[in-house]
Amino acid sequence: MNTDNDYGKYFIVDGKHVGDYEGMYRDCQDPWNIEELGFRLDMKAALLLVDLLPFKALSVLDAGAGAGLLSLELVNLLAKTRPGSTFTLSDISLAALDRAKNRIAGSYPNFSGPNGETISFIPFDLRKVDAPECPWPDDSFDLIFLGQVLWGLVENVDGLFPGLKRKIKKGGHLIMSQHFPEPQNQTYAKDLDCRLVAKLAGLAGFNLMRTLETDRMTNHHWAALWSCD
Repeated sequence: MNTDNDYGKYFIVDGKHVGDYEGMYRDCQDPWNIEELGFRLDMKAALLLVDLLPFKALSVLDAGAGAGLLSLELVNLLAKTRPGSTFTLSDISLAALDRAKNRIAGSYPNFSGPNGETISFIPFDLRKVDAPECPWPDDSFDLIFLGQVLWGLVENVDGLFPGLKRKIKKGGHLIMSQHFPEPQNQTYAKDLDCRLVAKLAGLAGFNLMRTLETDRMTNHHWAALWSCD
């Protein structure tokens, strides 16, 4: 696989083009059709899992935030239930983060929520979460939120969870939402499914608390909540 991490480069798995994320966000307002089709079941499930988190202000990293559609829902939810929370939105695509900024600014001018929430935007390639240039020190967040990021991380999925665990405070949590196509419709990373993800997270020291999942047409929709002791 091509591991050139510059913005706008192509990512290739088994000779197949997976995504030029910067190019996609520059060329298309909604490259994943989220706004057109609405939240998938796994995204809704991930937001439901937030209700199981402690009722206190949280420091949150939304890693792979994209254009911020799900991020805004997360901010709105935590602003109501955990006022004073802080949010960092991060994505490999600068164009995506610009759209996220505009989206958030529509509801939270100057990136500040009504209850003291602060919101920042930092470009970052999540595949480098173990690298020295990672912008966050260890034990930085109460919650890391991952929405639909795994297909862009298949070349480093083994190292993803150990890196994330170091960034989460003791007693913090990880929430992930992901859809997994049926094997006959999956053209790359055929062994990547919710069972493998749960195994890798467990090996990294995460404790699985709850999953919400359902099948719809040709996709398996899955969301999971882990604790980090």
